[in-house]
Amino acid sequence: MLFPLWLALIFLFFFLSAGGILLAKKYEFPARIAFLVSTIFLFTLWGYLKIPCRDMSPLIRQGKTLISGTIGPVTGKSRKISVKTLDGQNTSFNACIITDYELEDGQKIEAFGHFYPLPFSTNPHQFDYGRFLLENSMEILFFSDSLKILENSSWPVDMLRNHIRKTITEEFNDDSAVAAFALAVSVGDRLFLDDELREDFLRGGISHVLAISGLHVGILMLIALITFRAAGIPVKASYFLTGAVVISYLSISGGHPSVWRASVGAFVLLSCLYFQRERNPFQITGIAGLVVLVKNPLSLWNPGFLMSFGSVLGLISFFPPVIGWVKRKGVGKFFMVIICGLSVPVIVNISILPVTTATFGKVFLLSPLANLIVIPFLHVFVFTLIFYLLFPFRLFAGALWLAGKTIILIAKTFSSVSPFIFTRAFTPAESVVFVATLVFLKIALVKRRFLSLSFLSASVFFLLFFMGRTCFEKSYVLFFDVGQGNACLLHSAGGADLLIDAGRNERTGDLITHYAEIELGGSIEAAVATHQDMDHIGGMTEIIRRLKPGKIFFNGVLKNKDSLSVFMSLAGESLQELSRGDSIYAGNFTFVVHLPQKNEKPEHSVDQNRYSIFMTAVFENCLLVFPGDAVLFHDEGFHNFRRVILLLSHHGDLKANPFNTISLIDPDLTVISAGRKNPYGHPN
Repeated sequence: MLFPLWLALIFLFFFLSAGGILLAKKYEFPARIAFLVSTIFLFTLWGYLKIPCRDMSPLIRQGKTLISGTIGPVTGKSRKISVKTLDGQNTSFNACIITDYELEDGQKIEAFGHFYPLPFSTNPHQFDYGRFLLENSMEILFFSDSLKILENSSWPVDMLRNHIRKTITEEFNDDSAVAAFALAVSVGDRLFLDDELREDFLRGGISHVLAISGLHVGILMLIALITFRAAGIPVKASYFLTGAVVISYLSISGGHPSVWRASVGAFVLLSCLYFQRERNPFQITGIAGLVVLVKNPLSLWNPGFLMSFGSVLGLISFFPPVIGWVKRKGVGKFFMVIICGLSVPVIVNISILPVTTATFGKVFLLSPLANLIVIPFLHVFVFTLIFYLLFPFRLFAGALWLAGKTIILIAKTFSSVSPFIFTRAFTPAESVVFVATLVFLKIALVKRRFLSLSFLSASVFFLLFFMGRTCFEKSYVLFFDVGQGNACLLHSAGGADLLIDAGRNERTGDLITHYAEIELGGSIEAAVATHQDMDHIGGMTEIIRRLKPGKIFFNGVLKNKDSLSVFMSLAGESLQELSRGDSIYAGNFTFVVHLPQKNEKPEHSVDQNRYSIFMTAVFENCLLVFPGDAVLFHDEGFHNFRRVILLLSHHGDLKANPFNTISLIDPDLTVISAGRKNPYGHPN
């Protein structure tokens, strides 16, 4: 997902104004603003320079290719290969290799296969896998048909990563979930985390546990310091050696933004201790942010980067005042631990609310309680993991399995019982006012100033959030890119939403549902299945399960009862038939059904397209034509509108869209929904 520029720049302001290397306290506000503007310009320029912009289309067109190169570490679920030769000719570029072979870091390989373009997102709020690969310097996909390993790596970092991966997978071969979790926490390798486990941690509100963060680096730093001091090493030398351990771990753990933030922050903290300088958490975070952005400016658009730094900035801003308030109240130690433990996830969730609403579209209400329970077990797990990797005894392996199993059980438990509320993505104005509220509140807590401004900005935010959409919201039609299929969403400014078809499978249904959870509050009023072909109805079961539309319409034809059984059982009493002359009202839209005819709907039909629902929607002075897969026809009433938007029938098939009919309709905008290189030749 290409993250919104406005949201990224808000967070960039934090990094720069927090007091990075070049920002000292003596600088006045105008100097900070000037530095901010110039740095934004430089980062934007640097970001464009960092983006690979070579034309890779010749590689895609040339067919099967023999390549050789070096395998890089796992990034998310992807393997990078630094290609060195191409059909025997020297070259140099990075690709993402897709293969069933089990590869190790640093291996030199030779592979035979096809190149494919990066799969960039074409739908709103869809994870942009192409952008993700590009951020990690991978310019193209390579699907391997055959592969040969030429040489294993002799680089110590690669050897250590491979050793850790092999040790963990062999020890927990019978429990893949614990092995996958241990690999994610130790070396940042999330390749073996299945989708169900990821979803459990997400719905449980503890997905951050899967990423290496300051908690893991802090535990490692504490163990290193205690070990070096116990060995009689002087204090300053212990700081120096611990810094070396932290930097070494950075290279071992994959170099994700959260790892860089934690490692650079820990190194700066150790440097302050070594040189006996003031330890300002804002300056340490600012330096860490600048280092990460200098290394890879495209990280600024990465939601993981924004969540990592946003949560830390929120904690160092608001957690100390909470501690001070608790101490002044004279609360007992037990309740103090409980209050502080609950306040940390609450502060974090509030601080990164603009990012989470744009990424997930929901807030899990039991997240603070889940974090309070899971964090102690995570401490035990990380401590045990480090000792197990240093001393691979059966005792440590058993303790590690027990701690990992407990954490996974906590995630599954809270995933099944945790209620959540859907929330929509913040608008730019809402995000700016929200961040201003936090800034003013922080100043008010520290200097007893701007308290009135914090209340004023908070009031403006709530007015924008709860009333802004009602006052300024616009109606729109969204044509989803679902490949060879159809899916259209009509949203009315009055709050009513109607979906026409849902693509061919659960993946397309999940795509539409994810958008609705972020932008529409997790529900729609009605859904229309134009006919029973799977490229139109395949994703509808996911829509019904998760969005629970109040009314579900279909054409009444039962082509195949087996394929419709799940759809009809889920729809239940909400299912209604549509025929010519029927009308549907959804907010500002008025829908009129033109096909099928009432008396021409056999219970079973070989030609489903003939009995597809053909409907038009009217909004103000605009006509929208949705023919499904029925043969397109012209109606004289189509000319009574200022604008006509036409979705071509049957994915642009020539027989379903007579040229004379299109000329008579004379649409202002024509949309074709078809899959790239589909076997039917659509559009033809």
